[in-house]
Amino acid sequence: MHKDDAMLAQESNLAPTFDERKARDKYEMHEKYETSKIKARYKPEILPEFTPAVFDASYWQERGASTCSTSGRGTILRFKVNETECILRHYRRGGLMQIFSRDCFICLPFMPSRAEKEFLLLDELAKRGLPVPRPIAFAQKKHFLFCKMDIIVEALTCSENLVELLCREKLESSQWRTVGQVIRRFHDEGVYHADLNAHNILLCESDKAQAQVYLLDFDKCELRGNLRSEKWKSANLARLHRSLQKESTLHAHFHFATDDWSVLLDGYSRRAH
Repeated sequence: MHKDDAMLAQESNLAPTFDERKARDKYEMHEKYETSKIKARYKPEILPEFTPAVFDASYWQERGASTCSTSGRGTILRFKVNETECILRHYRRGGLMQIFSRDCFICLPFMPSRAEKEFLLLDELAKRGLPVPRPIAFAQKKHFLFCKMDIIVEALTCSENLVELLCREKLESSQWRTVGQVIRRFHDEGVYHADLNAHNILLCESDKAQAQVYLLDFDKCELRGNLRSEKWKSANLARLHRSLQKESTLHAHFHFATDDWSVLLDGYSRRAH
């Protein structure tokens, strides 16, 4: 573990997070589907004809899902429900634990699962007006003390992640500055992103002068109460910087320079309006 990540983990133990029990009470307005084998929550305005099969890739592939691509530890499926573009993501393990199981997690009855936590957090961040994909549904399929999990979120159209863009072209200074400002917005709200890397930052290219920037993948992320602490925020930025440096060694043409990072930090130092 990198020393910055160790510091983040230590601060996580000390920092109060938002009350997940209260958040669960708020999302009781979402529809429930629960049996002895599965626990699910969903938004009926987007999934009016809900069935547990919506968490199976084959269900959407049979209905003409547009793309199925590899992302991170697993695959994601893009599909459309009425007029809403959606993403289905299956939770998979990383590191040494995947040797024992690729997608089984411990799920205790009195503890929210990782999928439930991500759903709750995304719902809260969307209500605060932060640029994140809207959560649509999650499910945990139970087997004794273990479960497999899936989440469905709204797809962000007309966008590419930072790595894809930098492999193709150099970003404008205004775009780098906007990335910094958006990260600052999340930090000002106390949002700790557990995996702030270049793959989890999306830019909408419809207008370079006014770039739209979103953050993705809020698995294991949290809201923290120690807003005055700069340690976890600095470590969060350092993680992103390492990610960009690593990607520059993996691609023959990767348009990232020291000056770009300086512009990002300049944007971060300014409070976005």
